[in-house]
Amino acid sequence: GRLAMEKVSYVPVDSVKIEPPAATPLPASTKTTDLSTLTGNYTAQNLETLTGTLGGNYKISIADGAVVFLKDVTIDGTNSKSRKWAGINCPGNATLVLEGNNTVKGFYENYPGIHIPEGKTLTIKGTGSLTASSTGYGAGIGGGYEISCGNIVIEGGTITAKGGYNAAGIGGGEYGSCGNIVIKGGTITATGGSRASGIGGGDEGSCGNIVIEGGTITASGGTNGAGIGSGYKGSCGSITITSVDKLTVNRGGYAPSIGKGKDGTCGTVTIGETVYPDGINVQDYTISIIYSYIYGYVYGTATNTNVTIPSNKYSLLSVSRTGDNLQFQVDGGEAKTLPVNKLKNLAPFSVGGADGITEAQAFKGNLAEVRVWTT
Repeated sequence: GRLAMEKVSYVPVDSVKIEPPAATPLPASTKTTDLSTLTGNYTAQNLETLTGTLGGNYKISIADGAVVFLKDVTIDGTNSKSRKWAGINCPGNATLVLEGNNTVKGFYENYPGIHIPEGKTLTIKGTGSLTASSTGYGAGIGGGYEISCGNIVIEGGTITAKGGYNAAGIGGGEYGSCGNIVIKGGTITATGGSRASGIGGGDEGSCGNIVIEGGTITASGGTNGAGIGSGYKGSCGSITITSVDKLTVNRGGYAPSIGKGKDGTCGTVTIGETVYPDGINVQDYTISIIYSYIYGYVYGTATNTNVTIPSNKYSLLSVSRTGDNLQFQVDGGEAKTLPVNKLKNLAPFSVGGADGITEAQAFKGNLAEVRVWTT
C-alpha cells in the first residue's frame, strides 16, 4: 500500500519540534457603556465595552492605544456634510475586540465604516461578528474619498466589509492611500465598490503590502479592481499569502483576481513558495492551503481519512496497520481508521507523493525523520 500526504503551505522542517508561543489572553473589560444612553460625541477608553444602538448622530472615537470591546453594537450612520466622521473613529493605535453581532456604518459619504489614520494601526480580533460599510464613497474598514488610512490587522472574528463607490471593502478609498494590511485569522468577506479592490486599494489610490497568514477569506473586486491588490489605476505593494483555511478571490472586469487593477501596478505576488510576477489572472480563484489531509491509497484509489495536519507547527504523524485496517494519528491525538479490505503488497511502499495523484494532493515540504518498521 502507499500513503500520500497533501501539504500545500510550506513549513520548514528539521529534527527539532518547535511549539508556537501561546496566545496572550486579553484583559477583562472594566466598564460598559450603552450607546443608546449617549447625548453627545463620545470617546471610549481602554478596556471599555461598547454595547447597544447609537441613538443620535454622534461621533464615536477610540482613545489612542485603547483596547475596546464591541458587544452587540449598532451604529447606523446617516449621510450629512455636518457629520464628517466615520462610524468608529480611531485617531491613534487601537484594538477592537468583537463580541456578539456588531454593525457599523459611516456618517458623511466620504468616510468609511471604521477609520484608522495614516501611520497608526487598527487591530481587530475576537469571536464576534462585524459588518462595516459606508454611506457613499468610503471603505468598509480603512479610508475614504481622499482620506488615507493606516495599517489594518485582522486576527479573528466574522467580518463583512463592503466598500462604497470606488472604495475597497478593506483598505483604501478613491484617491487615498492605505498602509499595510495583515490578515491572521477569522472569516472575512470583503467586497470592493466600482473600480476598487476587495482587499487593498481604491480607485486611483495606493496600498502598502498585503499579507495573509490565516482565516477563511472571500475577496471580490469591483469593475476594474483586483479581488486582492490595487484598484483601477492604483498601486499596491507586495502580496504574500502563506496559509489560509480557504481563500476565494473574485476579480472585477478587466482585472486579475490577485495583483494589479486595470491600468494599475502591484508588487510581487507570492503564494506559498510560488511567485507570480504578473499576479493571478483567473476568475473565481480558490485555494485551500492551511490544513493538509492524509489520504490512504489502496490499489491506486484515494480515500480521505479526515485527519488533518495543523499548520505553523511540527507534527508527529503515525500510521499503523492491523489486519485490514490502517490507523492514522497526528501528535498522539484521536486515531482515525481506514478499512483497506485485504491489502496486498502490489506496489512499492512510499512516503510522500504517489504516482497518479494531483498536484493539490502531493506533499510539498520536508520530512524531518521517517521510521518504518514491522511488528
